[in-house]
Amino acid sequence: MNPFMSYVGSKRDLAQTITRLFPAQIADYREPCVGSGAVFFELSGRIGQALLADANPHVTNLYRYVRAAPVSLMGLVDEHWHRHDASTAAGETGPAHYYYRVRGQGLVPTLQGAARMLYLNKKGFNGLFRFNRKGLWNVPIGHGKRPVYDRANLMACSGAISRVATVITEDVALVLDLAPTGAFVYVDTPYWGQFSQYTAGGFSEDDHRRVAAACERAAQRGVNVVVSNSWCAETLALYGGWQVRRVLSRRSVSCRADGRGYEEELLAWKGAGIVPLPETDVRIGDAARDAEVPDGTGTGTTGRRPRGGGRLLRRSSPEGLYERVQADSEQGPDAAGPHSTSPA
Repeated sequence: MNPFMSYVGSKRDLAQTITRLFPAQIADYREPCVGSGAVFFELSGRIGQALLADANPHVTNLYRYVRAAPVSLMGLVDEHWHRHDASTAAGETGPAHYYYRVRGQGLVPTLQGAARMLYLNKKGFNGLFRFNRKGLWNVPIGHGKRPVYDRANLMACSGAISRVATVITEDVALVLDLAPTGAFVYVDTPYWGQFSQYTAGGFSEDDHRRVAAACERAAQRGVNVVVSNSWCAETLALYGGWQVRRVLSRRSVSCRADGRGYEEELLAWKGAGIVPLPETDVRIGDAARDAEVPDGTGTGTTGRRPRGGGRLLRRSSPEGLYERVQADSEQGPDAAGPHSTSPA
């Protein structure tokens, strides 16, 4: 079962590694930034009950109609699909004209709005999921010819949501604060220093600090918490005292296919019920497991500093030790091990 949405930051490639942290049976699972739901769908057969939340009401609206009316949803999406591909529709000049007309209609909390969301998501540029400050979808049209959905997969997703999940629109920190002792929570906010316009308000550095504090409060109550974020000094400082591993994932968005290399991400967890990963670094996929990050330098760095001042950790030896890449105004790198949680 795969996610029914395309989503920048989706954990589809990492889901099998992340779910190793969870036990064979999960009575209460909560995901406060559900997005594409890759981890939920990978875990769904193990879950007794789930709470799926997102701060974006258009995401949760789509989930509700995938759960409650998948056949009607697919029927409306089919209409969009056929009109998109009809290059000579009356008064229209091709797919781009139709895409931008639908985008201009806006998204509403109805079945029709859910169908527009899925159509725009699949026909937009390279899986980009972006809203402007007015809350309007502003992704340009893409160039792919892939179908908008896979019927069997969407029905399987509908069944998984229907069996175990409640869907709500809510702030991530509040979902964490309401999680009961013994629950398992997977937190996948926008990443530090990277694209964050998944909602009209975006996601700031203060939001990261607020969520990290909520994660710590939940862990102190006996909630089992797993977190994904950028691998940089700031996030290592936020989750100091947590178990952390470095994971390697593919970048999914670039205007050039050869720009979609690998990025290093933080995987952090705290909780008595979590199944720890090995102490060694975690590499994702057979081809990537022993690979350097392909930047052409041989250093293993992704070759770019996150926007917003985030400091990448760069490979400094074949053994995988890391040094912090300091801002230009700072004097030299500080040495750090691959699992260091000390702040820069």
